[in-house]
Amino acid sequence: MRYSGSICAKCGEVFHDHDEVVVCPRCGTPEHKACWLETDSCINEDKHDAGFLWQDLQPGQPMAAADGAARQNSAPTPPVRTQVCPACGTINDVGEPVCIRCGQRLYLPSAGDPNAYNPQVNSPFGKKGFHYGYAQTNFEIDGIPAQEVAAYVQQNADIYLTKFLYMDNHNAKTGFNWAGAFFPFLWLMYRKMYKTGLIVLCLFVLLGAMTFNKAQIENSKASQEILHAVMSREITPDEGIEAINELPVIEVTAMGYALLIISFSLRLAICLFVALKGDGLYRKKVVKDILSIREQADTSESYFMLLAQKGGATLGGMFGSFALYILFTIGLEQLAILIVG
Repeated sequence: MRYSGSICAKCGEVFHDHDEVVVCPRCGTPEHKACWLETDSCINEDKHDAGFLWQDLQPGQPMAAADGAARQNSAPTPPVRTQVCPACGTINDVGEPVCIRCGQRLYLPSAGDPNAYNPQVNSPFGKKGFHYGYAQTNFEIDGIPAQEVAAYVQQNADIYLTKFLYMDNHNAKTGFNWAGAFFPFLWLMYRKMYKTGLIVLCLFVLLGAMTFNKAQIENSKASQEILHAVMSREITPDEGIEAINELPVIEVTAMGYALLIISFSLRLAICLFVALKGDGLYRKKVVKDILSIREQADTSESYFMLLAQKGGATLGGMFGSFALYILFTIGLEQLAILIVG
């Protein structure tokens, strides 16, 4: 083991070959996994801003002396032999600048490089997230190693692992997902939760149709007839604009205002539901899919290939759902015109 014979900075015990070690990604301080989990942070965290870097402390050497030597040493020595890609979970040699599989940047942070990748993730729950990529023994999510979960999640894997770990440690059933709050069905489709995303999309279309009224439908029908006349050159474009300007102004009745308020309130409720429950729903999907993939794959290579194929996110699903929303809305409007006409 890389740290065999060195001393744990927290408990003062010597590391042995069989020990599980967690290395701080900021300063390189090694600790026993159990010691790290006691506070979920580095013992030298208060020294990070001053550029502290860990220096190997051998048995018999005073900790204060090692601390002073570390302060004088400004050369950032990579503290680990391997590092795990935060995007796909692939293990890389510490000298690799980018992941050998997906190309994600893997530079370890240094005090002199403001653009260096910083693995400390700011969590929406008000505490720093635990970055799984620099622990020799990763934590688990519902019995699934973090590396496998990261290989499935791919985009923003570190953020979602932080959320999942928080939910585990605090037995939380809800979280908060900003993308789900503002773009509920788009985010659901982006994360390949197609069934739930389609349900939310249809609800949004139906709630929008609630606000249709007879005058609005008649004006829409008349506008389409004017546009058709312009396109077929029965009238000039100027005459078409004049005809549209002469259409009656739509007056909103008390019932119309009530329907608008109801429609807005129900849409807001859906947005809040997806925001609060979205991370939990996504976690269930991740665990369910990974367990299913385990049954399908017969080799490690095929297993991670299936994780990459079935997991991740899809821009096609997101843009496709937006196109469906527009088509469904237009389709309902046309149906209403046919019924009224």
